[in-house]
Amino acid sequence: MRSAPFLEIIDRLEGLDVDDGARRAFRRLLLEIGARHGISGLERDEQLAYIRRLLSLRVSRPTIRDRLIALYSVSRRQAYRLIDEAMQLCQKSP
Repeated sequence: MRSAPFLEIIDRLEGLDVDDGARRAFRRLLLEIGARHGISGLERDEQLAYIRRLLSLRVSRPTIRDRLIALYSVSRRQAYRLIDEAMQLCQKSP
C-alpha cells in the first residue's frame, strides 16, 4: 500500500468544516492505520507537505515553526530541521 492516498486524505482534512479536536483525532487514526499496513514515514511526509504548502504561501519560518510545534508536538529544533528539509525539496522540484 502506498502513502499517497493517505496523504491526500490528510491534506483534504484541512478543508473540512470540523473542530480541530476531531481533525486531529482523524489524522491520528489515519496515521495508525497506515502504520499497521506498513507505511513508514507517513507522518513525516505529511509534515513536509504541510510545510511546503505554508512556504508556497510565504508564511514566515517562525510562524511555520510555531504551527509545527502546536500541530505535531515536535521540538523547536526538530521543527527547524523539517523546515530546512522542506525548503531543500522545494528547490529541487519545479
